[in-house]
Amino acid sequence: MEPSEIQVWFAIGVAALSLGTTIYNLLTSGSRKNEKEIQLLQTQENELVKRVDYLENALANLPDRDAVHRIEIALEKMGSQIGVLDERLKPISSTTNRLNELLLDQARKNL
Repeated sequence: MEPSEIQVWFAIGVAALSLGTTIYNLLTSGSRKNEKEIQLLQTQENELVKRVDYLENALANLPDRDAVHRIEIALEKMGSQIGVLDERLKPISSTTNRLNELLLDQARKNL
C-alpha cells in the first residue's frame, strides 16, 4: 500500500466517523430533550404524591358518618338541656332582681 492510498482510506475513515457521530447526535438529541421533560414530570409527580398523601391523612382524621351522627344527637341533647337550665334559672333571676331592688330601697332609706 502506497502512502497516497493510505491517505485516501484515512480520509474515508475520518469522513465515515464524522458522519456516524453526526447521525448519532441527531438520533440522541431528542432523547436528551425527553430526559429533561421526564425529570420535570417526575418532580411534578413527586409533589402530587406528597399532596395526595397529605389529603389522605387529613381525610383519615376526619370523623366518619356515624361519628358525625353521634355528634349531632349529642348536640341536640345539649340544646334541650340548655333549654331546661334556662327555665330553671328564670326564677333565680327574678329573685335576684327583687333582692337587688330591696337592697337599693334600704340603702335609699338609710341615706
